[in-house]
Amino acid sequence: MRIPNSVKKALSAVFCMVAAIFLAGAGQSAFAQNGTLKVHGTVSCNGEAVIGASVIVNGSTEGTVTDMEGRYAITVSPNAVLTVSAIGYSTEIVEVAGRTVIDVELFEEALNLDDAVVVGYGVQKKVNLTGAVSSVSTEELKGKPIANVLEGLQGTTPGLVIQQGSSTPGGSPSINIRGYNTMNDNNPLVLIDGIEGSLANLNPADIDQISVLKDASSTAIYGSRASNGVILVTTKKGKEGSVEVAYNMTYGMQQATALPTVVDSWVYAELYNEAAVNSGRQVKFSAEQIAGYKNGGTNVKWINELYKEYAPQQSHNVSVTGGNENLSYMGSIGYLGQESLFKGPDFGYDRFNARLNVSHKMSDRLTVSITSSFIRNNIKDHAYWTEWIIEQCNRMPAIYEIKNPDGTYTYPSGSNSNSLERLEKGGYRRSINDDMSGTITAEYKIIDGLKAIVSGGGRILNNQTHENRYASENPLSGDKEDHISESFNRSIKLTANAMLSYDKAFAEKHNFGALIGYSYEGESANNFGTTRVTEDHKYDVLVGTVNGTEELPVSNFGGASDWSLYSGF
Repeated sequence: MRIPNSVKKALSAVFCMVAAIFLAGAGQSAFAQNGTLKVHGTVSCNGEAVIGASVIVNGSTEGTVTDMEGRYAITVSPNAVLTVSAIGYSTEIVEVAGRTVIDVELFEEALNLDDAVVVGYGVQKKVNLTGAVSSVSTEELKGKPIANVLEGLQGTTPGLVIQQGSSTPGGSPSINIRGYNTMNDNNPLVLIDGIEGSLANLNPADIDQISVLKDASSTAIYGSRASNGVILVTTKKGKEGSVEVAYNMTYGMQQATALPTVVDSWVYAELYNEAAVNSGRQVKFSAEQIAGYKNGGTNVKWINELYKEYAPQQSHNVSVTGGNENLSYMGSIGYLGQESLFKGPDFGYDRFNARLNVSHKMSDRLTVSITSSFIRNNIKDHAYWTEWIIEQCNRMPAIYEIKNPDGTYTYPSGSNSNSLERLEKGGYRRSINDDMSGTITAEYKIIDGLKAIVSGGGRILNNQTHENRYASENPLSGDKEDHISESFNRSIKLTANAMLSYDKAFAEKHNFGALIGYSYEGESANNFGTTRVTEDHKYDVLVGTVNGTEELPVSNFGGASDWSLYSGF
């Protein structure tokens, strides 16, 4: 029975947490006091590390996952049996038999060799592939309550690593193929219907197929831009038949599930006193104070106070498909809404998608296809760096209240800010991003097996960010400056391709194919921004506000760039 990917993803998350517990508490010797054994090793396939492989103790829920180097460590009994598995690979059963080092070799699962895979500027059967190429179908994404495609790709393809580095709504996970290749940008090249695009903005319901090109032979046609791999996305097209209207929606609740654990206030006081005694100093907390903490006194976990208990997330998608033997079409609109888990005034993320794909068979020889899409992202977040918000709460002991009884915010000794105040009263940052793209392709059949393909396309990005940070009204606060900034970015990318393709089958068993082409790609971009800072809620557009003899910071910036790339293949 095939386990659904959503279940595998959940299991992997559980295994990661269990592994962290084991690694944090493991002793220095191979044998623990209770007679267990610390086992470690690597999991690989054809000499390459398998990232995220599950290592589970049979007959229990204990387990771990391999790291970026394919390594694992786990504490088990000397006679335990381990099950090692990963999506896209074989499952291996290994007996510990008293060993402390166990390296495991996995094998890639067999492919359906008749399936077609999008590769470069064409399509091939898997049986004919010589490069490292993986294919992801829409079945892998169905039913997943995801905010973007990248989240749905987790665990679907060997060697494809997706890491969620931020819980901010609208945040995009990082993606790399077969590990980190450089100290700088490790992002692969992403092409959506032949146009460079963003997987984070794409509506999952519009996807027909995803191909991941991993090695040099499969990505060579794209040149140096493909040094970190290539992800090719084909969106859905119309089909012959009656009109079909489809609607799907998801609704769910988000919850913070892995917050740091902060000791109770009385435990902190006892440990503080113990540390003071050990260092020859006087204790700070009396027995009465500690008893007061235990009996209903202050015990506030600041990190927990920043988050809502739940935050809703929903998506809605409507699509229309239809056509006849000469004309087919697919149109869709979608909406995604995701509230932030942070407390504050309506922080969250809204995404609107619209797409229209049309194909018209003009004659027996000529077919013209058009793809077009529009995406708008609207993100509202707090006006500070999230690290500033979290860092203070992680080090704040539970002996301090976060708010006074009158509703004002507290500033414990050694602190000149309050994270909750920054969220609720500190202002906001709003970004509105528009992404418009489209292609037109003409395919002309010259003779049997030989066709000419000409295509052109473009993508326009408009990004606007407005930040308004408010100074605190509390004289004890260090947040004394009002800060306002506005920035704009705009880019236009154009592409053009001209190709001759020949594909002929001989004797029903042999195929001959050839492709020759020319490609152009160019982009022009410009940006502008301005920032003002003041302490009296007033801004001077030209020179800033003077505070005594000090002129507060004012800045204006802007820039422009152009590049183009001509290729033959």
